[in-house]
Amino acid sequence: MSDYSTFSVVLTGASKGLGEATARLLIDGGVGHLFCVSRSVNDDLVTLAQERGVDLRWTQCDLSDAPAASDVARAVCEACVTETAGTAILVNNAALLEPVARVGHLNPRDLISLHSVNTIAPALFADAFLAARTSRGDAISARIINISSGLGTRAMAGVGMYCMSKAALDMLTQAIQTEQEDQAAPVWVCSVSPGTVESHMQETLRAADAAHLRDRETFRELKRSGTLNTPQFSASKILSLLTRTDIDSGSILRVDSL
Repeated sequence: MSDYSTFSVVLTGASKGLGEATARLLIDGGVGHLFCVSRSVNDDLVTLAQERGVDLRWTQCDLSDAPAASDVARAVCEACVTETAGTAILVNNAALLEPVARVGHLNPRDLISLHSVNTIAPALFADAFLAARTSRGDAISARIINISSGLGTRAMAGVGMYCMSKAALDMLTQAIQTEQEDQAAPVWVCSVSPGTVESHMQETLRAADAAHLRDRETFRELKRSGTLNTPQFSASKILSLLTRTDIDSGSILRVDSL
């Protein structure tokens, strides 16, 4: 079992799927401080943290509400960076898939919600995290891990807005790296695709209207063939990035390369 006791972590989208698996591994590893942000609280994780003696603080927030997300980002990132005695970590994991529809058939509210969660919220959290780190100077090391997708680098009919949002997240990663490279102690940042993970998103893709998602059968076959990654597998690979020193900042990664 990995030891995460020297880390202070902000994790968005922590209540289910990949986020839940990531939080569970951090708690099992005795993470120093864990700040979870999601729309709902996962009571099982709260209980597990209490049993393990882990400092878990959960903030409920709908990240599609940008002003609320901004306030939460500032509060939790400042606490994370201020209270850590080791390395501060931001994991931008929260994301929405829907609307699953072709351009020309989009619901404006769904479109705004998707980009608020997938694009604006990660930028708000990264901004708050970097500002908090700046206030401490070079006293602590810090890393940002953005959970991206292979669909950020290739378009798929029916989920174009999701593809667009993940491409934006990858660009945010590279922009931060460029801005940090001239700092005395730059913050390390990467984007990582978790691969095809069994999740609510996969369920949505398997159930989608084939008129919009022509690759629907591909997702159904992944389920039938048993080739989907478990959330635990992808989470463990992602958490290896907390200590890796052989990967350049600004990298766009896949878990199968870790």
